[in-house]
Amino acid sequence: MSKKVSPPDVSKVSDSEWEIMHVLWDRGIAPASAVCDSLAERFSWSPKTVRTFLARLVQKSIVGIILKDGINHYVPLIDEKPAKSALGRSFLQKFFGGALPSMIANFLNDEKITTEELARLQEVIEQRRSEIENTKKPKPNK
Repeated sequence: MSKKVSPPDVSKVSDSEWEIMHVLWDRGIAPASAVCDSLAERFSWSPKTVRTFLARLVQKSIVGIILKDGINHYVPLIDEKPAKSALGRSFLQKFFGGALPSMIANFLNDEKITTEELARLQEVIEQRRSEIENTKKPKPNK
């Protein structure tokens, strides 16, 4: 019988490590030097710092290593969308007890939001409502 492997815990990924992940998701695979180059404009991290972040991501099973031409190349082991979704669920649970309406109300009350942003949010809500209602409708008999 095979052992079920649980997905990596993305809630343990630091903000700096997320920056590394964005580079890897954009590139697909990259040596540490390319990751450094990609982040050089925004951060003054040394190559050693970037390699430390990469090593931590490897330990967390978030990133894998592929040896190519004698150089370690790093590749994301998790896809961006499910990772962000899992992180969002973790955030929602940790800070709002899993209550999405409470989180949204908190942000709407505390943040400056434009009428255009409110309209876009309403569109997203209406689209999701429609999707939910369409899945609940009974299928006609043939």
